[in-house]
Parts: sequence; C-alpha cells; structure tokens
Amino acid sequence: MKRIFGILFALVLVVSLGLVTAAPVLADVSPGWTDIVQVAAGLHHTVGLKSYSTVVAVGDNSDGQCNVGGWTDIIQVAAGDLHTVGLKSYSTVVAVGDNSDGQCNVGGWTDIIQVAAGAYHTLGLKADGTVVAVGDNSYGQCNVGGWTDIARVAAGCFHTVGLKNDGTVVAVGYNDYGQCNVGGWTDITQVAAGCGHTVGLKDDGTVVAVGGSWDGQCNVGGWTDITQVSVGYSHTVGLKNDGTVVAVGYNDDGRCNVGGWTDIAQVAAGDTHTVGLKDDGTVVAVGRNIEGQCGEIVTETVTDGTVDARDEADTEVEVKGTATVTVFPYDENPGGDAPTGFSPLDKYIDVYVPDTREANELEIRLYYTDDALAAAGIDDESLLQLLWWDGDDWNECSDSGVNTASTNGYSGYMWAKIRNDTTPPLDQLQGTPWGGYRHPEETPSCFIATAAYCTDTTKELDTLREFRDTVMLPNSLGAKLVALYYKASPPIANFISQHEILRTAVRVGVLDPIVNILNWSHDLWSARGS
Repeated sequence: MKRIFGILFALVLVVSLGLVTAAPVLADVSPGWTDIVQVAAGLHHTVGLKSYSTVVAVGDNSDGQCNVGGWTDIIQVAAGDLHTVGLKSYSTVVAVGDNSDGQCNVGGWTDIIQVAAGAYHTLGLKADGTVVAVGDNSYGQCNVGGWTDIARVAAGCFHTVGLKNDGTVVAVGYNDYGQCNVGGWTDITQVAAGCGHTVGLKDDGTVVAVGGSWDGQCNVGGWTDITQVSVGYSHTVGLKNDGTVVAVGYNDDGRCNVGGWTDIAQVAAGDTHTVGLKDDGTVVAVGRNIEGQCGEIVTETVTDGTVDARDEADTEVEVKGTATVTVFPYDENPGGDAPTGFSPLDKYIDVYVPDTREANELEIRLYYTDDALAAAGIDDESLLQLLWWDGDDWNECSDSGVNTASTNGYSGYMWAKIRNDTTPPLDQLQGTPWGGYRHPEETPSCFIATAAYCTDTTKELDTLREFRDTVMLPNSLGAKLVALYYKASPPIANFISQHEILRTAVRVGVLDPIVNILNWSHDLWSARGS
C-alpha cells in the first residue's frame, strides 16, 4: 500500500521537476510532380517526362544524372545506375551522367524508336528492328549487333533482353543466375530486366520470370490481369488492368508497399525504390529515399536532437552535433506480426541515420490523429507505444512514452529516446522501421483511484488523467511511474473496493489532497504541457 501511495505523491513531485519535452520542429514536404506522362527509375534517382516534352529528375546527382533541365522534344526517358537517357522526337538520343564506360556516347545515333539503360550500358532500338548498344560490355551485354525483328529492348545490370515481333525473346550478357534463359518463352508482349532476373509479360496478362529469386522476386506465377511489368535490383512490380499494383521481392525498405495504390497508369522499379505514375499525371513512390529519389527531401536543422515524423514526411533532419536523419513513412507494415497482445495503429516510419559515431541522443516522434485512433479502435492514448523492428521482431523501446497533448494539428505523438545505452542503441538506426502500436491493456475491475471514488467518471479522476496525459506520459520518468502504477494497481484496487473504510481513507487521506494540489497548480503544469 505504501508503494502505491508513494507513486501517487510522485505525481505532484514531477510538476516541480518540469519534466516536459520541448515542442517539435516539423519539416514541410515540397509539392510533387504534375503533368507527367512517363517515369523511369535508376539506382538512386527518378526521372519524369512531362506532357510538353521536357524532363524533370530528383535524387542522387553525384554524376550529373539529374541534369536534364535543358532537355526538350523528348518522347521517352530511361534511367541507368548513374546515367539518364532521353529519346528525342526526331529519333536521336541524348544522355547525361556517368560516362566512365562510354554509356552516354549516343550522340551519333539515328532512327531510334526506344531506349533502355542498364547499370553501365545503353541500348537503342532502331526503326528497322535492329539494336545498337554502347557502354560496359564485360559480360557481352552489348553484343546485339546481329539481332533483327526486335520490337522492344530491356537493359538489366549486366545483361540485355530483346522482345521479337513474334513474341519470342532473346538475351545476352551475364547469366550466372539464369537470367538469360528465355529461349522457350512465347506470346510475350513486354520484357523487363533486373540485376539477376528477367521478367516477361504474356499476352493473356500472366507473367513469367527466370533468374535469381533469393528474395522472391521471381514469384510471379499467380499474377493475372497484368498490363505492364518493371524490375528493380531484387524486386518485381506489376501494373494490373484496374490501375492497382502488385509487387514481390525484397521489402525491408518498403519498396514493395504498393498495395494501396490506385489509378496507376505506369510503374517503374529502381534499385531500391518503386515509382507509380497516376492517371492525373502525378507521381507516387515508395522505398529507400536516402537521396530523395522518392520525392524532394526537405532539410530542417534541429538543435534539440528531436526527429519528427508526420504522416507525409519524407524529411531529412540535420541534428546539430549529432547526425543527419532521413525519415519517411510506409504505406503498410514493413515488419512481421506484433508482439503478443499488441494491436497495430498502422503508422510506420523508417528512420535512417547514416553515421551515429558522433551522436549522443535522438528522440523519435511519430504523430497520430483522433481519426487514426478511431480507425484502429483505440480509445486510450496512454496505451500507445513506438515499437522498433530489428529485422525479426517488433520490440519495445527501453526509453519511450506518449505525449497525448494536441500539437501542430495532431492529437499527440509516440516517442522513443535513443542513446548508446538504450534498446535499440544508436548504432541500430542506420535504416530501421518503427511502428505505432497499442499496448495490451491490463484492466482489473478498477484501478486504485477508481476504486476509491467508486466510479470512473468523477471530476477528480479527470484532473488526475489530465495530469497523467499532459505531464507524466510525455517524459521517460513519468511514463515509467505510470506503467508501474498500472502494473501494481489492480490487486490493490480490488482489495480496496471490497472495504469501505479503505476506500474512504485512500480517497480522503491521499487522493483528495493530491487533486487539490493539482487543481491549485493547474495553470502552471497545464501550460508546461501545451
């Protein structure tokens, strides 16, 4: 009994300590692309062809692969690892970016009707059905001089695929995974090439694949009603005839989280990201966004070590004295099942810290709204927790809690403080998912306070709950005290509820004085929590 009374009195003590976290700093996301008619995805960059034949690009530009601002009269674009290719309306070709293997030496090409870009080579399909190629040929991927009757070409990392007019397929180049074993394919209408696998779309809307499937990227046997396919390093994407999208393969970074996409007209798979062109000319993207390939990254400088993640955040945060952090959301659960008893809020983010060697502490905050809580059937915000995915399981963070005070238009946020001595430690932040979950609710017949007042709706309880939500839960010590109260309270509450003398003693001798102090100091602690 003394232990619980001590916890209740500690509520008042925390007011004087002022343990309230600072207000968050939020970064805005720049407006997206419009009037796009085709997209292409490279290693870490994304290219968009606009309706008036100009081109835009975002992402890694270390080799100038995004320097397409002056291009005009473009009718098709392709993206390699570090270079970008554009087909002009009069059948010539332009290219920018890395040219270490001559992959951009396309200035003399003519009569080209389609282009494709591999890791370090470039292909051009000519109007007469022959093919030209420049760039790296270390595996014979440019040995296409004898090809004829080609209707379409695709370039993988180190292999080349050609679709013939009769629906059969040819391939040359690196074949250690069997990615060039397409000799028996028939009735193919489109081909796509990755690093270790090749995919073919059949005229009945089904899909075939050969090559390495170490991440399940060739598991397309059950796909139907597909109208277009695209292939990344180790994932495969399919556009269905109803405008939805399917994907298989590696997904630890969310590149396959396309289940909610609708009204898609074309898809493009990059090395670690996936891009979708919508019917209205706008673009959506999922996956790794370290270089901004999934949308323009906005940099926000933060001095208090706080990393804020809103629903739409694709944000790079420079935390002074520590590290630069990239945060972006997942459309679906990027991990496995929740721990026993937990229920998901279905809000997931990735926090990527390139270098934690100089970091001391980072606080991660994931915001939520009343609508999100209602959709998840959650009626008690204090039970929310920010969990961390370690690659195998969702884990509780050792220093975490929830701030239920409304902030910046949100109902509150879950938080976790990460240091070298916490779970997870700082060195685990180099690209790990986080998710919002509801902690299992331990509900006895009543807690100590509700047992003492014989109800759960009295104004005294409202005061205690407001203090809990405003002051206790937003900081680590307060959250631990609340958790201890919830853990120890049930058996004591059940005992108190059976003895009228105890109920009166606890109410008059303990709770009423605490409530009076909280009411007297309400303006002080409620202001600190706002």
